[in-house]
Amino acid sequence: MYQDLMKRLVVTCGLLVAVVCFIVNLMGGNDVLYAAFMAVCVMFAASTVIMVAFQAVAQVLFKHLDERRRAQRMVAESEFTQVQSKHQQ
Repeated sequence: MYQDLMKRLVVTCGLLVAVVCFIVNLMGGNDVLYAAFMAVCVMFAASTVIMVAFQAVAQVLFKHLDERRRAQRMVAESEFTQVQSKHQQ
């Protein structure tokens, strides 16, 4: 599910950048075929860059969440051992 969502997001962002590139090329006085070709090239390049950037951000976020989960587990275990030691005394 995560990969599917990531692909959809990257394709949508790449398509948005391509449409902007197409409009800018048309407003710049270029013909439609050249503008479309440039938009396709920009779409592939932008999609690649966006995918790499999103993967890097996701990797950092997942690592942060994993570290928080481990810290919470350690706190819960230490509290549990404290409660057990009080009951044994």
